[in-house]
Amino acid sequence: MKVLNNLLQFGLLTILSIMVVSCSSDQTETADANTTDVESTEINTRSASSKVSAKAYHYNSLATFKEGFADVDLTTLATLEGKKVNLVVLYEADAPWAEIFSTGVYKETGDDTFNGLMASYELDIVQQFAIDEDNEGLVLEPNALLENPVEAARELSLIKDVLMVQIKEVPQEEDLNTTADVN
Repeated sequence: MKVLNNLLQFGLLTILSIMVVSCSSDQTETADANTTDVESTEINTRSASSKVSAKAYHYNSLATFKEGFADVDLTTLATLEGKKVNLVVLYEADAPWAEIFSTGVYKETGDDTFNGLMASYELDIVQQFAIDEDNEGLVLEPNALLENPVEAARELSLIKDVLMVQIKEVPQEEDLNTTADVN
């Protein structure tokens, strides 16, 4: 009888120990899961646009060109003539022609075609910015009113490692705070 009593006590103690360890293990896993959820939520709630420091990146986008093709119809493209615009060129961060930017020189790129287009359309690089670890961008500003922003954007979008070229409307001074694009 004493042996049976000891066996029952040992069994009950073992079951209680397992339950305590199991409960504390669940709490640890839950805490780890919560930490992971919080970390992943922080990362997922941050958008690329909030990291981009270039003001022109946030201007209203009038048209976007990818590999020579626009995301808007010809009628819309025709209305872009005569508007004050900047071109925002988004490219792969490891583009060979962008290596020159690591020296801090933003006057030209390492690509003759790109530099030729900038010269022919009288465009200057006014800002270079990072979007994330894989993508970067340039803000190109015309020296005078850009006569044909559509063709300039189309040609620039055909350069190797350029992801897209956005035609961004430069807002009037009074509209600077109200025309931000949230794309």
